[in-house]
Amino acid sequence: MLPGTLTVLLLVQAAPATALPRAASPDDARRSVRAAHSAVAGDTVAPARARWEAALERNAADRGALLSLGTLARLTNDSAAASAWRTEPVWRPDGQRVAFRSKQNDPLGEIHVINADGTNEQRLTNNPTFDHDPGWSPNGARILFVSDRGGDDDIWIMNADGSGAATNLTSTPGIDELSPAMSPDGTKILYVVDAASAEIWIMNADGTGQTPLTGGAGDDEPAWSPDGTMIAFSRNSQIWTMNANGSNPRQWTSNNVDDEPAWSPDGTRIVFSRGQDGNRKLWGFRLSNGPGAEQLVSGSPGSSEHPSWRRP
Repeated sequence: MLPGTLTVLLLVQAAPATALPRAASPDDARRSVRAAHSAVAGDTVAPARARWEAALERNAADRGALLSLGTLARLTNDSAAASAWRTEPVWRPDGQRVAFRSKQNDPLGEIHVINADGTNEQRLTNNPTFDHDPGWSPNGARILFVSDRGGDDDIWIMNADGSGAATNLTSTPGIDELSPAMSPDGTKILYVVDAASAEIWIMNADGTGQTPLTGGAGDDEPAWSPDGTMIAFSRNSQIWTMNANGSNPRQWTSNNVDDEPAWSPDGTRIVFSRGQDGNRKLWGFRLSNGPGAEQLVSGSPGSSEHPSWRRP
């Protein structure tokens, strides 16, 4: 049994449709909202993982609903309209709240939070801009997110209750910064600089000391290991890891359709989304076993995305 509770984003559509290919850059990927992947209801969890739970997004009749995989306990109850989409769910470190991007009140999206039981949804941002990619500080007191309110996509940080003013941590003219992830000790932030080619950078939690970790090889979606010593990331839609200082890069998959890596709470496994049959599914592997992944979500055609593992 895998440790912890897994949060995934599942897109369900009344009838199959043509899926969009993965975008050429991280920014293109966000702007496509990853929401045109085709899907139908009926995905199941692999039997050995039937006790996993998940926050999910459904399209069509249940589009935008956050669910619990395994128990399928609905967290939200949304209409089929595209304006109701809820995406990019991520657990607060204590597992009591989920942050996500919602299009309920903004066609581009705002940052919302909701209790793990589906109660007390709150809107935290209110701008006529593209706010997305939320991520928590280790103590749950602050939320990182990406916004183009300054003209380019930048990394911002705000209080987790939405109070006070958000702070822009990057603000590099003409350059998009994406995919923020704060280190387990709260001192560093990983992010993606999408210039000539996407690469992973690191900075201090206050935005100072911005330094590249990778050399612009199409790197995206960095994720800290629970102990802060390693980083998982997607390189040209393949799953890689490296040490926290950028050394010892290692490739784990080679399908060119793998993205969105997320660590298990004990740091022994990585789960990710893989494009297959015009959709996306969750796959995973144990680091001690070496390269080679197994499918975690299967069944009828459908898409599962945005994994975020909750601690037990």
